[in-house]
Amino acid sequence: MFARWPLRFLEDPQELYGRSENIHTVVRPGFVEDRPDVAAFFRRYRLNPDQLQELMEQLRRSHDRPTDVAVRWVREHENTVSGWTGETDSSSSPSPR
Repeated sequence: MFARWPLRFLEDPQELYGRSENIHTVVRPGFVEDRPDVAAFFRRYRLNPDQLQELMEQLRRSHDRPTDVAVRWVREHENTVSGWTGETDSSSSPSPR
């Protein structure tokens, strides 16, 4: 909604409306040992609020499949994604599946 309208947070010193939201990754026991590569990706994966809002707005506006929108977003944000995948060479292009 913040990407669509000029919204802002109101002051809430007593936290009547709760605290900020967080998104967490949860995996099954043994997953880290079974898939250390994927677990490392999840540890590095971060979207700041602006990035998340941008992606959500692109998904909302598009008539394309969500996976196509996501692939486009990944290609447009290669530096961000390379940090998640552990790639340090900025000339390499991540290939989303």
